[in-house]
Amino acid sequence: MDEQTTIPSILNWFTEAIKNRQPIRPDLYLDAASKLLILSQDLDEQLAEYETKMAEREMELIEKGETVARSKSLKRRAVDFRMYLMTKALKERVVEFIRLSKKRVEVFEY
Repeated sequence: MDEQTTIPSILNWFTEAIKNRQPIRPDLYLDAASKLLILSQDLDEQLAEYETKMAEREMELIEKGETVARSKSLKRRAVDFRMYLMTKALKERVVEFIRLSKKRVEVFEY
């Protein structure tokens, strides 16, 4: 796992290890969690960009006279909404992986 430097590659390595029932040392969990924490900054930036574009679009629509409900619905067209949802889901997976890694190390210490 030393060469794995992207979020998908780290998560895929762990997925394959789990599928193959390979034992994973606690230090690998901590190492991966540390890398994911640093790499997740890019996800935060992407999500902020998507959400900013959607908020700007929503305000434009409201200023043009659209209802708030319709504006909330139409704002999704300002971005690739599928990519937004995938980025958001990946961020949630990273956060959960980091939480589980901490627990995994705690359990190993007992």
